[in-house]
Amino acid sequence: MINILIADDNNKLVELIFKSIIRKNNEYRLMDYTFDGENALKSILKYNPDVILLDINMPKIDGLSIIKKIISEKKKKIPYIIIITAFKDKINFFLNNKNIYGIIDKGSGFSNLITEINRYLNNICNELKEENAEYKTKQELANFEFNSSNLGTIYLIDTIKYALEKGKINLEGDIYLKVAKKYKVTVMNIKWNIEKSIKSMKRYTDNKIIEKYFNIDNINNLTIKNFITIVSNKIRNSK
Repeated sequence: MINILIADDNNKLVELIFKSIIRKNNEYRLMDYTFDGENALKSILKYNPDVILLDINMPKIDGLSIIKKIISEKKKKIPYIIIITAFKDKINFFLNNKNIYGIIDKGSGFSNLITEINRYLNNICNELKEENAEYKTKQELANFEFNSSNLGTIYLIDTIKYALEKGKINLEGDIYLKVAKKYKVTVMNIKWNIEKSIKSMKRYTDNKIIEKYFNIDNINNLTIKNFITIVSNKIRNSK
């Protein structure tokens, strides 16, 4: 679920965004909405939303000042900022700003506005899911002695992430193909490096830890497919 904050002095537009987008998608949650920059800034710092839909021309504090304040206050992750403005001369100003995720022209009409917001939010949702899957995968692999900089470990992380999207895991006929395509290598290269990485993990991880985690009597009974399947299931069940 992504947490959204709307800051716009047009109350009709705020209501439209809520009814046409946020209320219709159970992956979106409205944290707050404000009609002026001062309250917008307070809410942003209080609720720490994932996404800010931000008007530039607002009473009390303008959108540009809000962006500068967010960047100075938040040392780690800046929220996804989507600018909504009717001032076309401002659009070019924000195009090269790395802290701005997207810019939407209010003058393009409500229909296009809703389409563009939906598109941006859908992309953000997918990016956050990807980040979450990678984080949880790395957390699970931390139970074992993997070399995080090893190619096989990197390939394994992506393989598990793809496996999380699947009901039935097909390594060589599906998932390895996707990983190979991503890194522009052969399927055999992916398979060989993952096998090497897991073999190294077995050598350096306490056997009892492996046997307990995978509920096996002998680590030699642990296949790559079983490893990926069980780790994937544990990640799914941790949600």
